[in-house]
Amino acid sequence: MTAQTAVGLAVVLPLAGVVLIVLFRRWPNLREAASLITGMSLFAIVARVILPVVQAGGRPHLGV
Repeated sequence: MTAQTAVGLAVVLPLAGVVLIVLFRRWPNLREAASLITGMSLFAIVARVILPVVQAGGRPHLGV
């Protein structure tokens, strides 16, 4: 995965998490699972892809 793709996922993933939370509003356990999975996924993307690029002096961005 490139840093550019990771930046896009870092933006889209929380939005997808919000959609899941709204869909699961009647089921608290599923709602909490969606929150935790979204948070852990976002952390993993930032820690594994974006952080090394930034530490190396790069500036990941979304190219249009």
